[in-house]
Amino acid sequence: GRYGKERLIYTVAQGMDAMKFGDKLTYTRMGELRIGAREEVQQKNVLAVQEYFERIAMPHTVDKDIMRRLWGKFMLNVGINQTCMVYETTYGGCLQKGEPNRTMIAAMREVIALAHCEGVDIGEKDLNEYIAILETLAPEGMPSMRQDGVAHRPSEVEMFAGTVLSLAEKHGIYVPANAWLYERVKEMEAAYPQEESAK
Repeated sequence: GRYGKERLIYTVAQGMDAMKFGDKLTYTRMGELRIGAREEVQQKNVLAVQEYFERIAMPHTVDKDIMRRLWGKFMLNVGINQTCMVYETTYGGCLQKGEPNRTMIAAMREVIALAHCEGVDIGEKDLNEYIAILETLAPEGMPSMRQDGVAHRPSEVEMFAGTVLSLAEKHGIYVPANAWLYERVKEMEAAYPQEESAK
């Protein structure tokens, strides 16, 4: 990449429920940053960032298997972000029994299948851990993609279902939940009022 892998570390933000509407930011949980190295050459960077975070009292954990953590967070985002947007619901709405919950879990399990194809060992235990994180967030809260839908902004669907569909094609994996979520989000975005979506 542009900066060289020897200058990078990998980072995942998790456990936060920030919501931003207009110029107002609210949250009930600050969350933490998970940091780690993919390659040995990056270890010194992790130590330097860890030292800095300790100095400024930034909540963080050094993760020994950061790629598994990245895939786990991707799995969560694919599930919760897209489901909240499509069903126009909240964290609490996705955790209750019903169609949104089934869709979210199906989308997450498709990511597990793709992770295995990419050589990353995540599974049901990871899915359960991320659902447990969701259960700690404000039930009335909503992720960034649902906030985009409310504000009629373009969403991160290409980063989520778009990536899943691309990897599924590469590996020959069937991903109906993400295919449906992708189509539905695109329909919702196409229906935004023209003058608002131009903002």
